[in-house]
Amino acid sequence: MAKSNCVARPAADGGKRGYRTTHGLGEWVGLCAVVLLLNGCASSIYGWQSRTNSTSLGASFQAGLLKDRPVALFPAVTNPGLRGNEAAIAYYLRDVVQKLAPTWQTLSARETVTHINGQGLAESYVKLMLEYEQTPILNRDLLRKIGGALRVRYVFQPRLVFFVQTMTDR
Repeated sequence: MAKSNCVARPAADGGKRGYRTTHGLGEWVGLCAVVLLLNGCASSIYGWQSRTNSTSLGASFQAGLLKDRPVALFPAVTNPGLRGNEAAIAYYLRDVVQKLAPTWQTLSARETVTHINGQGLAESYVKLMLEYEQTPILNRDLLRKIGGALRVRYVFQPRLVFFVQTMTDR
C-alpha cells in the first residue's frame, strides 16, 4: 500500500471547524518563491563577453619611450553600419591602459581632439581620418604633423569592426 504525505491535524480553533489537511504544498510554494527571487538577482544567462584583437608590435616600437612622452588616443572609428556603437571605446581603452601600464601618460580622445583643434590642425585631422576610413593606413606625413603638435610619439587608433548585442526580456 502506498504511503500518503497527507496529514490530518486538528484545526487551530480547537476543532470547531474540523480537521485541516496539508499536502506539503506550503513547503513547495516557499521553495519556488525563494528560487524565483534568487533567480531575479542573478546575472544574465548570456553574460558579458568581449574579445579584442591587436596587431603585432612593430620592430621600431620602443616601450621605454612611453614612460617619457605621452600617448595620444584618437577617437574610435568604425564602418558606417556600426556608427554610434564605437563612441565609448577610446575611453575604455584609456582605462585599460591606465590599469595595465600606470606609468604611461595618456591623452584621452577628448583631450587629443581639443589639442588638435587648439593647434589649428582640424583640417589635417579630418583629412587623416577620411583617408583612414578608406584604407586602414594612417597617412605618415599628417600623422607626424599632428603627433608633433601633440608632443607624442605614439597614438592609439581603436577601430570597431564587429558588434553584436543580444537583449532578453525578463
